[in-house]
Amino acid sequence: MVSASTWQTLGLGVAACYAGAGALAVFAPAYEADLLFNLGSSALAQNPDKFPNNAESREDKAVGVLLPLLGARNWAIATAMFALHRSENFSALGTVILSGSAFVGILDGIEVYKRRGPVLAGAAATAASLWALVGYALVEGWNN
Repeated sequence: MVSASTWQTLGLGVAACYAGAGALAVFAPAYEADLLFNLGSSALAQNPDKFPNNAESREDKAVGVLLPLLGARNWAIATAMFALHRSENFSALGTVILSGSAFVGILDGIEVYKRRGPVLAGAAATAASLWALVGYALVEGWNN
């Protein structure tokens, strides 16, 4: 059986992943937009007929605004997770992880699937499923 400290550390690892994804979205929004959602200048270069004449500047501006907001969302979730871990409220930490896996994992995964295809979306779904397992373990008290 997996020990209590292992589940707690895995919960902390989920928080670190959210923090890292948030940092990427805030400090390199164009890179994350291209990597996950196939947005930005590289998408225009690959599909020039799909976009209007000035789509590059509009899409790049949207990426510069929206991706940092997604990063702030991820940082807020990570901050809550770190605080719950520090206060040793592992059941609540598991609830936040489960919620994040359900909402962020599924909704972002759908967009990744639409824009990048099944391989990257499958990787995102696998990560969300593993996170959900960690969250479930913490909620159910597998850490006792």
